[in-house]
Amino acid sequence: EHVGSRDPGAPVTLLGDRTGDDIGDGGSAAVVGGGTMTVGSAYGPSSFDPQNCSSAFCLSANMNVMEGLYDIDFHDYSVSDGLCVGDPVWVDDNTCEITLRDGVAFSTGDPVTPEDVIHSFERAKADGMMYVSFLTMIESIEKKDDKTLTVKVTIPQFSLIKERLGIIKVTPATLSDDDAAAKPIGTGPWMYDEMSDTYVTLVPNPNYNGNHPARDNALRIDSMTDPPASPLSPRAPRSSPSPFRLTASPSSRASAARSTRSRASAPASSCSTSRRLRGTTRTPARLSCMPSTPTT
Repeated sequence: EHVGSRDPGAPVTLLGDRTGDDIGDGGSAAVVGGGTMTVGSAYGPSSFDPQNCSSAFCLSANMNVMEGLYDIDFHDYSVSDGLCVGDPVWVDDNTCEITLRDGVAFSTGDPVTPEDVIHSFERAKADGMMYVSFLTMIESIEKKDDKTLTVKVTIPQFSLIKERLGIIKVTPATLSDDDAAAKPIGTGPWMYDEMSDTYVTLVPNPNYNGNHPARDNALRIDSMTDPPASPLSPRAPRSSPSPFRLTASPSSRASAARSTRSRASAPASSCSTSRRLRGTTRTPARLSCMPSTPTT
């Protein structure tokens, strides 16, 4: 789902105003959208190219700007219509047909064509691109007519065809690689406005005709990688010291004393932590000790 829809699903943390539908009983359900949503990400931006993007910051933003042929809801990994409507229709075991949504257009107003889909697929499957290994079973995508595409697969009746087609985020065939990385164009409910190294702003796509229109006037995503902003930072405010003091019981003190005497009287040895338990805190680590000098 997209930020601004009823179930915002971008993997980011909301810091500012949300739409009225997303506010609990303490909010005003009568207010729906109309403001600016501010979102914080623990990561920074890099390449926004949807076919070669691995940044959590860019991925979450792109989810609101571009659509796949099918959309994946990362709440439960269910799949719904994206640029395509209806399930793929299998012509034979290795061939199916998909149909584009009526009237779908990019944020520029240009209609989406089968050529745009084919170009996006070919870019996604090119050597060196991020998601090549997820698309190896899709042999080709070809144009049948202005709304229908023919998909050929190497796995008969491939059961995850919609999930894999959802990986392909469609951009205009005329978009250069540099522009795709810097400020891609899509068909989603939002479109990019301002781009910087520390934040991006999105505004509603006036040409979006899908099921999840943007309800707010703007969406701002801030990068929150500055160390003082982290609660783990040495400069971050710390909680007040506890007024309680932990003290050992008499039996614990006696046990500790016996352990100290035992260690003092033990011969020098070389000990190693058991490999099976190393790195875990669930059970005490078992020590394997060998005397440092042979005994006779």
